[in-house]
Amino acid sequence: MDAEPLRWYERTPWWNQVQRMPEGQGRVDVQVWRVQARWRRNQRNELVTMDLERDHHGGTWRMGDG
Repeated sequence: MDAEPLRWYERTPWWNQVQRMPEGQGRVDVQVWRVQARWRRNQRNELVTMDLERDHHGGTWRMGDG
């Protein structure tokens, strides 16, 4: 069964990358969406679950670490 997309926010571990929070960042939460998809909408293909994280600086998305 395909699941509805889920959205939540996670704390950004900025301290793993830099000593101080970057100037002007102010936000430490990251928007995450968990989505499921099948290759070419073929019901016989395995359902794949992906976590996508939104970069609040550029608005781009990336695959999550989780």
